[in-house]
Amino acid sequence: MKYFPQKNSITILLFAVFSSFVLNANNGIYKSETLFSNSFFNTPPPEGLSTQIYAGEATLADLEVTGENIQWYATPTGGSVLALTTVLQDATTYYASQTVGGVVSVKRFAVSVKKVLETSTFNYNDAATQLLDIVNTENENTRIDWYASPEASSRLDPEDLLENGATYYMEQYESPYTVSTYVGTSDQNPKYEIPSEFISWPAGNVFDASGNMYIADNNEHRILKVAITGEVTVFAGSETGERGFVNGTGTVARFNDPYGITIDAANNLYVADGENFAIRKI
Repeated sequence: MKYFPQKNSITILLFAVFSSFVLNANNGIYKSETLFSNSFFNTPPPEGLSTQIYAGEATLADLEVTGENIQWYATPTGGSVLALTTVLQDATTYYASQTVGGVVSVKRFAVSVKKVLETSTFNYNDAATQLLDIVNTENENTRIDWYASPEASSRLDPEDLLENGATYYMEQYESPYTVSTYVGTSDQNPKYEIPSEFISWPAGNVFDASGNMYIADNNEHRILKVAITGEVTVFAGSETGERGFVNGTGTVARFNDPYGITIDAANNLYVADGENFAIRKI
């Protein structure tokens, strides 16, 4: 230590650490007193796969990340440390920090988890040569995709040949969508009911700004309108299914196999009139 002949104050920089020293005289001997220390070392977050899959019941201890003194959280910032015994929840994101040299990483590493079917070993013979031959149990309304590695993003073809000793990975998806009938006959439990003889081959539909639907009825050569009130009418074309080519207003007009329909910002309809080889405007 260097001694000074009088009381002084200095600031030094050493290994990216700022310290302030005050030198006080005591019986002719000067000593230093550290007032504060502030490190500029920034600990990076741990590393690993951002999406990890598991089967059965797994915990945070089963997730694989690289770092020191890993701690897990339910949020990207703040929150309480989660126990390693915390059971993983499907389709959930967890956040990991690491502590190096007593400094905790400010940024946390996000890991999204996905649950798949139970892992199993499958011994196959000449009769089972493709992925689709592997026996698995799918839950109702789910789909299984196969991958070559846990981090792969491209799905394998179910008809790919199995390789001896290879490990395959699968994900099970449950569709979040439900199919219902919007416009149809009474036996189809539709939102808007339409007589069976009123529509033959819906070949396209579109909505206007008010929510009314327009349907290109191919076999009946006309455009139907389903109002938001549920009323169904012939908007343009023949009421009796007559085909032809006539420009006119409403039911005076004639179409020949209308096969598509779209709408512009001004609510003008444009119909692909198949057998008339024309685009019609309504």
